Amino acid sequence: MITVNLPDGRTIQVNTDDPEVAARAAHTYRTSNPHPQPEKSLANTIGGFLGDAFDAAIPGSAGAIRGAGDVVKNAVQAPFSSSVDFHPGQAYREGQAFQEARQKRANSEHPILGSASQVGGFAASLLAPVSKVPRAASLAQKAVAGAKTAAAYSALSGALSSKAGGVLGAASRAL
Repeated sequence: MITVNLPDGRTIQVNTDDPEVAARAAHTYRTSNPHPQPEKSLANTIGGFLGDAFDAAIPGSAGAIRGAGDVVKNAVQAPFSSSVDFHPGQAYREGQAFQEARQKRANSEHPILGSASQVGGFAASLLAPVSKVPRAASLAQKAVAGAKTAAAYSALSGALSSKAGGVLGAASRAL
């Protein structure tokens, strides 16, 4: 019996003594069960609410952060493990999907706290502008500063979009 740790945190038992057979079985299992549902735990609930707050501040940021973390985890595990292959695009997509599922579960179990975390993230985005405007600035200077802030938030939101059309989504498909 060989225990195989998958890059997304799941563990499976394969009834064999051959590591190559176990690796193939783990790969088959992982491709047929690509997006695990998060278990019910305090850590996943808090992670879901933090994801809501991040997404309210900059849409798509929670999935991008989780996906990037899973890419790093995959890059560290792959060279030292016969059961984990280096697939950064797949790791990114799975991390992103896991974060979205975690947020969905947290919001379905605690809708009031979910709404509060979204409002908190939105408020943080308003209180932390990208460019500071001096008090003595003219109306034109304030308008330019506001346009810069809006452009920065829009660029980040587009780049971090959890949808396939976003910059990171296209990059993950290319890998």
